[in-house]
Amino acid sequence: MQTRFIMVTGGVISGVGKGVTTASLGRILKEYGYKTTLIKIDPYVNYDAGTLRPTEHGEVWVTDDGGEIDQDLGTYERFLNENLSKRNNITTGQIYKAVIDRERAGGYLGQTVQFIPHITDEIKNRILQVSNGYDIAIIELGGTVGDYELSGIVYGMIAKGFRDPDLPYFCMHEYKRSVDNQGTPDAQVLAAMLVAREQNKNQKPIYGLYIVGLIWNFIVLNGGEYCISKNYDASDDDIFEIFKMLKAVKVIIYKNLLG
Repeated sequence: MQTRFIMVTGGVISGVGKGVTTASLGRILKEYGYKTTLIKIDPYVNYDAGTLRPTEHGEVWVTDDGGEIDQDLGTYERFLNENLSKRNNITTGQIYKAVIDRERAGGYLGQTVQFIPHITDEIKNRILQVSNGYDIAIIELGGTVGDYELSGIVYGMIAKGFRDPDLPYFCMHEYKRSVDNQGTPDAQVLAAMLVAREQNKNQKPIYGLYIVGLIWNFIVLNGGEYCISKNYDASDDDIFEIFKMLKAVKVIIYKNLLG
């Protein structure tokens, strides 16, 4: 089965639930029999989370292979009940260091090293290495769409779609209206989808959704036109099954953690 990619983004501030959403979705897909892995991409230039202040970023999660990782990896492991590798965490610092080290060693054979394609290729290649052999890879983009720190990562995702246009991916955007009631989540998710549409020369439709509280809206972008669904209340029958599974996962995790 060809690997499918789901990208989870946020539109207000960091630390308001993307990690739990990503982990819950991964657990649901695993329960349905899909071989699933979770990847966290952090926009900071630190190489890893080992030297970050815990008062700012929370606990450092140490993986079995010695990685000092963002605490979301711990959430992923608890929900999936699996050990993940330090490769499942990608930072801007790692990306730039790898490209610069390769350039210093002559790996680019005199080329002018640029953001596109060299940085975006490094992002794409790391994702493909980690996701190899899985049915579904869920990628959580740390930070918020619109931050200058995150712009390179978003373009890396788009470049992956451009380089491998037959690999489908789905954009899932989480928005907290209680934190910022002036934002436009539909515009935020469409901005990334429109850029992807420009880069994907085969003009295949791009799919996504954004979530505001209990309301889900689905989007299809086909060429230069898009369609946004009506509001789907999470308490309605046609989407309530998703919520029931999320609640069941929560109960399972609490039982496992609290014994």
